[in-house]
Amino acid sequence: MNKNNDYGKMLLKYLGKWVALSSDEATVVASGKTLAETMRIAQKTKEKNPIYIMVSTEIGNFSF
Repeated sequence: MNKNNDYGKMLLKYLGKWVALSSDEATVVASGKTLAETMRIAQKTKEKNPIYIMVSTEIGNFSF
């Protein structure tokens, strides 16, 4: 995990959604209501190894 990223700011607008992060964890490359939807969108990007996470609706919590 890249400790230089501010995940709180980066993920705040994705509460309750799945996101795909770039492999360097610097940017969100896709998001969706379901993991399947997010994976479908991410496959259309140039990112080869996205990291999928569900962003909790509780501020400050997210899980890999």
